[in-house]
Amino acid sequence: MSNDMKEPILIYNIKQANRFGKWHFLDKYKYDPYILLDKSREYSRSLNTCTTGIYVSNDWNGILGYAYIGTADGEGICNQKANFVVTNTVFGEKVFHKAHKLTTLHEIGHNLGAEHDLTHDCNKTRFIECSPSDQYIMSYRSNTGNTKNNNLFSPFSVDMIKKMLKLTKRRNCLKRRNIFYFKLFSMF
Repeated sequence: MSNDMKEPILIYNIKQANRFGKWHFLDKYKYDPYILLDKSREYSRSLNTCTTGIYVSNDWNGILGYAYIGTADGEGICNQKANFVVTNTVFGEKVFHKAHKLTTLHEIGHNLGAEHDLTHDCNKTRFIECSPSDQYIMSYRSNTGNTKNNNLFSPFSVDMIKKMLKLTKRRNCLKRRNIFYFKLFSMF
């Protein structure tokens, strides 16, 4: 087993993809990520999924995605408020495909209970590896996906996600395998 295989991996599958247009009730909310996220909860509740992602091509003035952060009282993955919204347009330009994928993973990370790496004083924890300059997935800034840590959750994020998944309030919607990991493997 290589050293890479000892690192956690997150594998996700898309259960279904639906397109919506002007006829869909969410279409009128696509211009504001906060309202779209809130209104998409209704749509998410009607589906039998761990989380629901809504993708649009609207410019949200520098915001690429928005999600609910998983909490001990039931918000996040496999429960209420288990959704996120992502755009592929920022400041009038389409983002690169890798950045779009990483934004999706970043928002799923929020649903799994991870906060931005920058919001924590890493020097006061055992996780000195979560500096914003390291550009892990949960960095508050988007990244290119081209450097070592861009495709990884920081050790701090992994710890937060593990704590969230151990909560008894989580529905059992995530499938465990012999190896349940959080490192991205073969995604890019």
